[in-house]
Amino acid sequence: MRMSDEMLQRKVMYITLIGFLCNSEDLEKAMEVKQVMGTRRPIAVTYALLMEGLCVRGGCMAMEKMVFDMEYWGCKPEAVNYRVLMSDSGRPG
Repeated sequence: MRMSDEMLQRKVMYITLIGFLCNSEDLEKAMEVKQVMGTRRPIAVTYALLMEGLCVRGGCMAMEKMVFDMEYWGCKPEAVNYRVLMSDSGRPG
């Protein structure tokens, strides 16, 4: 197996785990996994999963801050991130 294939598999594993933890409403552990990713930079989908987890908890401000964090760390927001922001803005409350 080539090195890039192994790195891609690890990134997919981390993203899957973060998605599972967010769906289980265990956002703290999901954020820990993001930190463990280390040099394997999170991609837009990773941030979208975390943003959805924050959205469920009503963390609108934290979710918006995450978009700025993405840009700071060199991850350009994509349509999936803006979809999460827009879906949250339409929620009552």
